Amino acid sequence: MMNKKANIAFAILIGLVVGIFIIQPLGNSFFMYDSQGSLSNWWNNVKEVFQQILNFEDIGQVYKNILFGVLGISLAYIYYLGLKKK
Repeated sequence: MMNKKANIAFAILIGLVVGIFIIQPLGNSFFMYDSQGSLSNWWNNVKEVFQQILNFEDIGQVYKNILFGVLGISLAYIYYLGLKKK
């Protein structure tokens, strides 16, 4: 029973990290790239997005972090359930 809870907690933690630090920067930087249209600026957009993610002073950014975290948790949990069925 404890092992199952530990696996679920691990899936939640991994999903939170993936959602906030991988999905959100990629999505936002691609959106910024599409808006600006310059390939040379994409890497600068990624750096800017990471700085925004770590800025917890803006309540809007906190909400975005929570939403992308929930997205990542959902994806990780779906993946965990798929592994469990095999």
